[in-house]
Amino acid sequence: MVGWLTRIAVVGSLVGVVLFDAISIGVSRLSVEDTGALAAREAATDLARSGDIQSAYASAVSSATDANPLNEVPPGSFEALPDGGVRLSVTREATTFVVHRIGWVADWGQVSATAVGRPLP
Repeated sequence: MVGWLTRIAVVGSLVGVVLFDAISIGVSRLSVEDTGALAAREAATDLARSGDIQSAYASAVSSATDANPLNEVPPGSFEALPDGGVRLSVTREATTFVVHRIGWVADWGQVSATAVGRPLP
């Protein structure tokens, strides 16, 4: 009886860890997409107001890191578009128990999203 209960506890724990990691990656992905859209919109608005690309990039970084300090906006992903919009990517490593420790799946924990924002009127 104890052996059977032990197996159930071990399998339940493993399933729980897998579910936690999967849910964490999914939620992080959605969060990064929303944050990217907001950061791109704020950067485009800043760019329309100031005309300074560096200021717009700083606005995007500030917006992204205000949402979550682990968010990053790689400089190479930031692009001012001819129509006054901004395209950028936001990246973050999802909080996981196991995924980030296993080499061949570690990149699953890195979530990113590309967003395009237009200036607010």
